[in-house]
Amino acid sequence: MRRPSRLFPTVPLLWGTLWLIGLVAMVTGFGREAAFVPSAQAQSSTVRAERSAAAQLDQYRDLRAKLEKDLTALAAECDTRGTAEGAAKVRARLAPPASDELRLSRLPRQVEPELPADLPADERFWKTQLRHLTQTYARQLYVLARQALAAGNIGFAWQLIQETAEYDSDHAPARKVLGYVRQGMEWVSPFEAQMIRSKRVWDDRFGWLPREHLTRYEKGERRFGGNWISAQKEAELRRDFAKGWDVRTDHFRVQTNHSLERGVEIARKLEDFHTLFFQVLAGFFTTQEQARQLVEGSSKPPQVPEPFDVFYFRTRDEYVAYLKTKTDQPVEITNGMYFPSTRVAYFFDDPTAADPDATLYHEATHQILSGARPRAEQIGVTANFWLVEGIACYMESFRREGEGEDTRFSVGRPNHKRLVAARANLLEENYFLPLDELAALGMNEFQRHPQIRKNYSESAAFTHFFLHYDSGRYREALVEQLSQIYSHKPLVPRRLADLVGVPAIDLDRQYRDYMAELDTTPP
Repeated sequence: MRRPSRLFPTVPLLWGTLWLIGLVAMVTGFGREAAFVPSAQAQSSTVRAERSAAAQLDQYRDLRAKLEKDLTALAAECDTRGTAEGAAKVRARLAPPASDELRLSRLPRQVEPELPADLPADERFWKTQLRHLTQTYARQLYVLARQALAAGNIGFAWQLIQETAEYDSDHAPARKVLGYVRQGMEWVSPFEAQMIRSKRVWDDRFGWLPREHLTRYEKGERRFGGNWISAQKEAELRRDFAKGWDVRTDHFRVQTNHSLERGVEIARKLEDFHTLFFQVLAGFFTTQEQARQLVEGSSKPPQVPEPFDVFYFRTRDEYVAYLKTKTDQPVEITNGMYFPSTRVAYFFDDPTAADPDATLYHEATHQILSGARPRAEQIGVTANFWLVEGIACYMESFRREGEGEDTRFSVGRPNHKRLVAARANLLEENYFLPLDELAALGMNEFQRHPQIRKNYSESAAFTHFFLHYDSGRYREALVEQLSQIYSHKPLVPRRLADLVGVPAIDLDRQYRDYMAELDTTPP
């Protein structure tokens, strides 16, 4: 079974308090509307869970309120002392604004150094106070996370751990849960640590190289078959896909005959995508017991994962010719494919495509989900195929901004083409397939439906609804159904209406209202 190196992802969420409130609603019965409870015992259990989660949310609110009060007071003191930089830095630690997207920001790579002894008094004051306040808050969050986990509120616990690392980037237990290891004065992944120990360096053009090779690569030389040749000669030799470049990152191995630089670019995009993907769907990849072991420190140190394989061809013709030897499907009409049987995702370079990365992220979604839970049969054959494609279409909206520690990732922007189309279909053409009818479609029925394009857009929009509605109120339920659909055990996934405790007719109404209010206007 393919396992990720990090049961959890590697950057903190910046979704704010509203996300945590919505999350607690999910883990305590998924909202305030009447739930479908099969027995008095189940009802009693649900009530206890609701009370536990509500108490934890109250604790979180109290901690958050105290932090914001203390930070506000510290910023005011900085203003009084005339330290504008300090005031700005302190206020930056306050809660970020809410967003219709799910946003992530990198954790610092460097271990935070001790404050220099020769700092001016006012600067030492605000830096010492800021560090004390944020580290104290982080320790309190981690304690609360352990309590939430013990009560079965996995999603809430995970968000608290993410916020712990955001406010104390050197919190060692949180860093371990997030999949980091310390290498000298840096926090790195297990794979990066392995590369560093083998005296390799990362270059954004060439990927991981032996340290002594980098200068020669920069001069246009390339290592091939134990000899040094020109970059032009290497490109000629590697046009044969069997002799192509092999680019390795934490979670992916990209094989390509396009160019080394393009292979590295694709690998970086997939690695960034993987980071956010595990944040959004963390509950899919871990059990309560696995999470408990990580948080309590009884799990093994993070391990280097087996990579996902990606074949990236120089041209469409090469892509089609290769896949024709693997399948009878009409591959010539595709822009990318993932084969569960080989666990390989296939793509080709298309300089004319308006949004080539959308296909990359769509198929990577299938690959990551299937790779985490390999099974012999196809997914969604008899029902629920809408979510298999809906989550992949939703993830097409992934984007990256900035570089280094200023890097930010986001997914779910309302003006993505899938949501724009779904909203137009609903409001202008009055096309709508109720959730139960959409969920009843298996793979063949879905793919042969006369309104397949509209159903793809609606699937993406329904996914957006379940992930974002009412500050993430239904998010955990969607992740749970996704887990059931991909389960290797012979089970029939529960209806989403049952998972959220809201009648399907009310979910349809909420979806319609949600889409009507969604602002899909381009920025």
